[in-house]
Formats: sequence, structure tokens, C-alpha cells
Amino acid sequence: MNPLVERVRDRLPSANCGACGFAGCQAYAEAVVERGEVSPSLCIPGRAAVAGAVAELTSKQLGSVVDRVVVLRCHGTTAYARNEAQYAGIRTCAAAALVFGGPRPARTAASGWANASRPVPSARWS
Repeated sequence: MNPLVERVRDRLPSANCGACGFAGCQAYAEAVVERGEVSPSLCIPGRAAVAGAVAELTSKQLGSVVDRVVVLRCHGTTAYARNEAQYAGIRTCAAAALVFGGPRPARTAASGWANASRPVPSARWS
């Protein structure tokens, strides 16, 4: 493994939230080190301090850092939430959300059904 990837990874907050657009902190560390087009300021939970450290480690321009709040709507697996209801409808996250949200709290865990990676239509999550 590239030691620079490890150094960048050590500076990230280990939230593994995916808000950066990558599949966790390790994937972001690899991308920001190995791909010139990946910005050092994509770690939302890390804010300006982490962005500055990543920019310095990778010798990239920092640019502007906008403080944002991460809202994790789906962990991507059914291992994180218990069933709250028995749902017998069409087995897609979108269909379940239109009825009542599905068998698990969709704001915190996925059903594991088709289209789980697409946004779920619901005004309450906007």
C-alpha cells in the first residue's frame, strides 16, 4: 500500500459516511492520493481542518471549504436496523417509501431491495 494513502487515511475522521462520494474513508484516501482530479476538500465531517491536512499531504490546492451537515439516509445494508413492520408490497425502496417507509427506518438503513441506491421520493427526507 502507498504510505501516502495511509497518512491521508489517518487524517480522516473514520466516519465512513460516503458523503465525499466514495465508499468510505479508505476509498477516498486512495482516490485523493492517486487521482489528480479528486479534491482534498471532499470530507464533509472533517471540515476545513481535515481538508487542509489532506491538501498539504497531497500537495493539492485547497480551494474553498464549505461547512455542510452530513445526513446519512442509508447505511446500504440491512444489518443496521431491525424490522419495524411487515411489508408485502412491491420490493423496491421507492415503493415502500411511498406507502409508509418500508419495514425498516429508511432514514437509517436500507431494505436491501432493488433501487436502494437511488433516492427515495419523500418530502419528509428533503
